Amino acid sequence: MALGILMAENDDMLHTQATTDVSKQKGFGSLKPYIFVLLLLSIQGSTAVSTIKCKSYDMKYMYEQVQKTLWNTSIRPVSKTNETLNIVLGFTIGAVLGVDVQAQLLRTFIFRTLDWNVTFLSWNETECGTNKISYPKSELWIPDIHISEFMDEDKSPTEPYVYIYSNGRIHLDEPKRVVSSCNLNIYRFPFDVQNCSLTFASYLHEENEINLTSKLESYIMKTSTTYEYTDGEWKLMDIKANISAFNVSLRRYSAVIYYIIVKRVATLYVVNLLIPSGFLITLDLFSFLLPPQTVDRSAFKMTLILGYTVFLLIINDLLPHTSQETPLINVYFSICLALMVVSLLETIFIVNLINSTVPYPKVPHWVHILVLRFLARLVFISSNPSPPNTLILERASSSAGVTAQPEITADLEKPEAAFVEELRKLGRNVKAIRLNLEEPRTLDPTTEDWYQISKVIDRFLFIIYIIFVFVSFTTIIILWANH
Repeated sequence: MALGILMAENDDMLHTQATTDVSKQKGFGSLKPYIFVLLLLSIQGSTAVSTIKCKSYDMKYMYEQVQKTLWNTSIRPVSKTNETLNIVLGFTIGAVLGVDVQAQLLRTFIFRTLDWNVTFLSWNETECGTNKISYPKSELWIPDIHISEFMDEDKSPTEPYVYIYSNGRIHLDEPKRVVSSCNLNIYRFPFDVQNCSLTFASYLHEENEINLTSKLESYIMKTSTTYEYTDGEWKLMDIKANISAFNVSLRRYSAVIYYIIVKRVATLYVVNLLIPSGFLITLDLFSFLLPPQTVDRSAFKMTLILGYTVFLLIINDLLPHTSQETPLINVYFSICLALMVVSLLETIFIVNLINSTVPYPKVPHWVHILVLRFLARLVFISSNPSPPNTLILERASSSAGVTAQPEITADLEKPEAAFVEELRKLGRNVKAIRLNLEEPRTLDPTTEDWYQISKVIDRFLFIIYIIFVFVSFTTIIILWANH
């Protein structure tokens, strides 16, 4: 009610502006009654005719006079049947309660105001002692203004009173909890901006009976931003008003359409969705620096994929669910998961090439040209085969320097002689293995080509990964800055 009183203080100026706009729309013909009234007032010394005579400051008597003047609560308060009643409409958005993407609904809490004049109702402020009174709404004709996009039961609180001013203007201020349909576009989620409309019109009265106009857009936007009570997920950006009319069954109705532009506050989704996903992608990116021939890189990547899958299951409730259009952030998550899987497959391929003992077929000629000549130059890898791997162990003794073991004397017992003989065989076997390991290990040309191909592919996928991460984060930053 405090907000309604504050808005009522500005109503006189706004109502004058709206009446001027209506007069311009109707042309000079509609100005004749007003010119006649001005001439009449000038003849009478600019003294308005009061329809209600007050006795001192008696509120009961004044109420009875107003009730007698407003003789019927079911009929439009006009002097003539062909007279059009001008109604000035305004509203203030108190809160944007939420947006249901799946049901395509916008939930808001607004304060709607209606102002209209009763030409045969007025009083003298000096005689009556007040310029306005509160009057029961049930004993007054109220215009049947509805919201066309309303999609739920009206659970709004009711205001039992209206204000009646001394010049005959009636001001109605009432809160409304609105659940309206809205065509939501979530492609840019969580940086999306939604444009929803609220159409105010009459159920019964046609345009020649009720003409709707709107208060100034600047006033509506100022009051909405000043008295916005919630600081939730959505932020009010702008309100646009459009005065129009529509036809239904050969009948024309006056309407006012308000376009409400709201923007999603993306901080929650940046912290809970984008930053953790970026950390996991960065960790998978740096896993390419692990040497596949000495470290089990595949196990590390499989752990990352498992963790990323659990992460997607956790954040599923934060993502919008709709069948109309796939949000850009869902595409981003899918590409990240696909790159992790591709990197794991590439790691398995490289580890298999390096550590497998199964002979591979000769590299096809087109693969040799495409990978070892063009891609190798593109990722700055020399096409010459790498030097063979060698394993150098310090010899404890050479075969020439090995001293002969003394022969077993014949007087040793048979069990001890057999034990010593077994030790001699074991020593010879260990020496043979050691000499084999000390020999240089060379790869055949076919295996060497496949090994070079694995290195080129590993480097190429690493560069692709870097480019994707850079482009993705750049796109997110641009969307954040522009919206």
